[in-house]
Amino acid sequence: MRVVETSGVLLCLAFSTVLALASSQGRPTTSFGTAERRPFQKKVVMQEVSFLRRQQEQKIVSLRAGEQQAGEQQESEKEEIVIIKQEVSKNTNNNNMGPKAAPPGVLRRSFPNLPWSGLPNGLTYLRCLAIPALVGIFYAEPFEHQKLVLSAMFAVASFTDWLDGYLARRWDITSAFGAFLDPVADKLMVST
Repeated sequence: MRVVETSGVLLCLAFSTVLALASSQGRPTTSFGTAERRPFQKKVVMQEVSFLRRQQEQKIVSLRAGEQQAGEQQESEKEEIVIIKQEVSKNTNNNNMGPKAAPPGVLRRSFPNLPWSGLPNGLTYLRCLAIPALVGIFYAEPFEHQKLVLSAMFAVASFTDWLDGYLARRWDITSAFGAFLDPVADKLMVST
């Protein structure tokens, strides 16, 4: 960007110099006398323009060299970041868990191929599916342990509500959908 701005300034300076020379042709100069001195003035102006061009070229060369060095530095930094990320992923191997996830416990170490990251949302889905079962048992024909079964189902649903929140925070896999669905499932469970 600097190269473009500087070359624009140089072009403006050269253009104004050419215009000044073209406008002074055929007329006497101001304080130096007559037109006999014009060739000397043209020579001085041309020397100034060539000097400015050389300076501009030197600046362009130095800027390009600086950009190359900066590009090389950025590439090496990117390579270092990739290497660090690979090492971290090798050391943690958390099976799609968040970056702040706790290390795997006994169950996660024993069954590493299970999709543990879907467990909190799965518990919430099961709680939502248990609502029609609760309503069905409640309105079904009374049987001997109906109230006990309903109480046990509600207790299990309450436990899964606590468990899915705990696991989502511990494994750092909270999601916007889970944060929305969990309170909805709670309200539906309590309102039935």
